[in-house]
Amino acid sequence: MSLTDDQTKALQKQIKFYFSNSNIMTDKFLLTQVKNNEEGWVDLAVLCTFNNVKRITADVALVAQALKGVEGLVVNEEGTKVRRSEKLPEEWNPLPRTVYAKPFPVDMSLDDLEAFFAKFGAVLRVDKRAYPGKDAAGNRKFKDSVHCEFATEEEAKKFMDAAPEYNDVKLTVMTKEAHDKEIAEKRQKGKEAKAEEKAGEKRKREADGEEPEAKTAKQEPVVLPKDSSVIFTKVGEGEKRWKVVKEAVVGTANPRFCVAEEGTAKLMFDNAEDAKKVVDKHAETPFVFDGTTPESCSLLTGEDEEKFREAITKEIETLRSNPKPKGGKK
Repeated sequence: MSLTDDQTKALQKQIKFYFSNSNIMTDKFLLTQVKNNEEGWVDLAVLCTFNNVKRITADVALVAQALKGVEGLVVNEEGTKVRRSEKLPEEWNPLPRTVYAKPFPVDMSLDDLEAFFAKFGAVLRVDKRAYPGKDAAGNRKFKDSVHCEFATEEEAKKFMDAAPEYNDVKLTVMTKEAHDKEIAEKRQKGKEAKAEEKAGEKRKREADGEEPEAKTAKQEPVVLPKDSSVIFTKVGEGEKRWKVVKEAVVGTANPRFCVAEEGTAKLMFDNAEDAKKVVDKHAETPFVFDGTTPESCSLLTGEDEEKFREAITKEIETLRSNPKPKGGKK
């Protein structure tokens, strides 16, 4: 069996991207793999577990053959490992040279997007922005906006100053940093407006002579989301292991509850979308918990999920009936 020319080129492009500064400096799993070896070697068998590689082939020998002679990569004599030809950069800050742009067709391919941005300068990576989670068919729903990282800050500025258009429509462009700030400000204003609305309702009740709710009022029943829990196996041991797991996962989705014991971690999220997002992320690039890669990650279902929900409910009810005094140990 051998790869076609198109498969070889696609494989080379994908793995070269994995080891590029733009990706590896933010890819915790692959960065850990590189740093775990003094010379930076990574087993090709590990790369063959990545979805974008195994879609082409999971044959280590074919991958090794395709990567030989690729600029920026070195394959060992045995054809079992690969590493970067250059050392990792000491610092990497892509924000000043990364732009936000819209609108583009939501089904526009990465290759076409890269070709568009390449007219303005050297492109290091393009990321299509997507909504959280996936649809019933397992596909991501993309937005009409993208992030593009140029090789230099000057090229990013050149792109923005050009007032670019796509399909005769002028694009909205700004730095990713400016866009991130804009989103943060909108969220903050939303929180402030909500807080002011609640305060206004309270003032109105007081003006109407309504008595405030008694502190001893009956507690609302505990309602926990269903189909929203995940289980990791063989996550390592330690008194604070739950914290290590939570900190690793929170960049993908924020867990509502996290319990780790006997080498297993269970996490509950606010909704099924977030839980599935974590499982999908682990399938693409496995999480690493303080140097330990879990054996598996899957949705918690059936009786196992019900027992987990019951345990969390019981713990919440216990805390409600026995609140800790202020200033007490947390």
